[in-house]
Amino acid sequence: KYDIRGNEFIDYRVNPTSKQVNIYGHNTRDPNIKVAFLKLEKFLDQDFFDKNQYIIFQYDGGKSIYKIKAMREIYESNVEHLYVDYTGSEFVSHVNKLTGEDGLIHKRDIQINENSEILVLQTCSHHWNKALYIITAVKIS
Repeated sequence: KYDIRGNEFIDYRVNPTSKQVNIYGHNTRDPNIKVAFLKLEKFLDQDFFDKNQYIIFQYDGGKSIYKIKAMREIYESNVEHLYVDYTGSEFVSHVNKLTGEDGLIHKRDIQINENSEILVLQTCSHHWNKALYIITAVKIS
């Protein structure tokens, strides 16, 4: 549904049950403008990150639960999270890059393997010019 503030949307190359689900949404510097992904900035706080470990992703026909593995702030030129077709050992390497040290804000030690499934949330960061927040979570059910 159209909204002048924008809407969250799932990457057109995937569906809610894909191995990697990317969801994008707008952020704003003005806390009085209500955009859903503004709430992702709460994860900058270590205490909030520690207390809020799960994402429940509800969609037509189902629900998945993910445990948040990492939050990073990256330059928009870092497009690793946009690759959604990895399998096998390439997938494991891909997730390790997504949760790597470059721009890392917080991280949990959650093991992944070739059969893991992930959720990636992306929104704008306003700390750097052309930066993004990326939250990567691993499906647990």
